[in-house]
Amino acid sequence: MKKFLVVMLSLMMVFAMCACGEKEESSEVANPVIECTYDELIEKGGVDIKAPENAEDVQYSYIEADGQEMISQVAFTVDGKEFCYRAQPTGITNIMANTDGTEVSMDKLVDALNDGTQIGAALSGLNYEWSACASVDVDYCEGICAFNEGEAGFIAWLDVAPGILYSLGMDNGCTQDLLMDTANDIFVPVQGNVG
Repeated sequence: MKKFLVVMLSLMMVFAMCACGEKEESSEVANPVIECTYDELIEKGGVDIKAPENAEDVQYSYIEADGQEMISQVAFTVDGKEFCYRAQPTGITNIMANTDGTEVSMDKLVDALNDGTQIGAALSGLNYEWSACASVDVDYCEGICAFNEGEAGFIAWLDVAPGILYSLGMDNGCTQDLLMDTANDIFVPVQGNVG
């Protein structure tokens, strides 16, 4: 009887270890964020984005999504507020587009932002119910801004000439003015200063 119990306990431990092994494999992130240096980001072919000069805690990274262009990313802190700045080459020509390529009207923009199907919201990675949104301009680029005053928010803009979509997001402490000022401070057009 003791031998039988030892064998049964051993088998149970083997099955438990196998189950844990399977669980670890299935919990991999589909599109992991890969940390890197600024030079490694550029070498990898990322969009040249930088944090402002007065930024602290600067961390560069990129995301390689299957079937999509690489997303360049820099996270940074300014005056105790955390930002995430992203850029991705795209084939779109209108900031008012959904992720499936269809255009969204201004009166449907809030719905598209709230359900994450709008391209700017998708790139920002922030999915909230937004209390305010507006069309804006970053330098000469058309953009959109969605935020909850004092909480989360993002601004997304499209530089049509090179076809690059940008976003700047915050998880808290957001105001439209802060997003606009920071976006205009950090954005450097690929084709040089044309604005």
